[in-house]
Amino acid sequence: MRNPLSLVLTALMSGSLAVAQPVEVQPTVESTPGATALSGTIQDVALSVASDDAGVSLLITAYGNAGLITYGTDGQPIESELADGPTWAVAVRDGFLLDGVNRTLAVTANSNFNGLAAYVVDDRAADKLSRLGFGFVTGAQFSSVALYRSPRTGAFHVFAATDGGTVHQYTLDGGDGGVGATLVRTLSVTRGVNGLAVDDEASALFVIERGTAIWRYGAEPDDTTERVQVVELGGTAPLSANVNRLGLYRSGASNGYLMAADTTEGTFAVIDRRSLSFVGTFRMVATDGGIDAISANGARGLAVTSLLAGDGFPHGLFVGVDSDNGDGVGNLKLAPWPAVADAFTPPLIGGTQQSDGGSDGGTDGGSSDGGRDGGGPSPGQPSGGGQSPIDDDSSGCTCGAVSVPGSVLLGLLTLGLAGRRRRRD
Repeated sequence: MRNPLSLVLTALMSGSLAVAQPVEVQPTVESTPGATALSGTIQDVALSVASDDAGVSLLITAYGNAGLITYGTDGQPIESELADGPTWAVAVRDGFLLDGVNRTLAVTANSNFNGLAAYVVDDRAADKLSRLGFGFVTGAQFSSVALYRSPRTGAFHVFAATDGGTVHQYTLDGGDGGVGATLVRTLSVTRGVNGLAVDDEASALFVIERGTAIWRYGAEPDDTTERVQVVELGGTAPLSANVNRLGLYRSGASNGYLMAADTTEGTFAVIDRRSLSFVGTFRMVATDGGIDAISANGARGLAVTSLLAGDGFPHGLFVGVDSDNGDGVGNLKLAPWPAVADAFTPPLIGGTQQSDGGSDGGTDGGSSDGGRDGGGPSPGQPSGGGQSPIDDDSSGCTCGAVSVPGSVLLGLLTLGLAGRRRRRD
């Protein structure tokens, strides 16, 4: 006969996780549409944090009917890039060698010419975005993009996924002052792709398979390992079937969180970067200052960084895409990262209630892309179900957001021991 104590503990733990409610986070800034007349929703957002000019951050936002709109962290529009027309996805990455000079590269997925376009991002220039020629990859309708720099070879790559479920991996080259691309790998995802993300340090690609799961693949072109399920979607899973876009909060080389936008629930999910364990979810709620909440069906995307990201965000920034906002256009909701971290019990890495250093104050996990592309586990993680031991150098709590009080466990232990004594009598 099974030990009743173990049954009670199992029921309590699983029940607690099942009924856990999203915690609440109040944004401090929201974006305004500006002079550009837009209709249709925001499809994606990428965050560019200047590595050599601390505090300067740009939010590059893809609109499904118009193109790119760049905002500052004060929520005000800076410029529009509408020549490419409807834009479905955008990714940003520092350190791209363009004609011998390291530049910040933005890549977009566009429907007008069925392909990818590239931009140089320069926060000091009058034009923050400068397009590099026309499309450098054409002939396919892409819906998601992510940029990756190999820690093994230093090569730059772009992952581009079609709505039908094909993920193309291209090696990028900027030696002639433009962007060239060579197809090096193709992955097939059965039910379509809702989002991509990359963790450079872990050489990991994350893919949202529509209505099924978030998966981890190896990011190197020659990687042949089996994909690993990170979290299931729909049904009794902790996330709905309608999850869109991913982001990575980097703290050091391997700590932090993979994050996902749960559109149906209007929430954002937090997954431990190292263990791939599910931590919990949060909502962005209305404030007394007049910022409205991100409602159900409104959470469409996100961007996040642990770096200094401008006035009001000295310890990192979280940006949620509100595709609803009651105006048919949507906007961006911005919150200091500590507000997100401190909403959880125990706090996430980077919260003001922790003293472990949290965000590492400059490297953003050894990558200067400000957490733009995605997340994953540390190298060498086992391939069975996304559960791995925590390495000895872990600097932050990797436990779930829901815990069982010690007094309750003590009481259950007492009951279990009493039950054992009764069975012996």
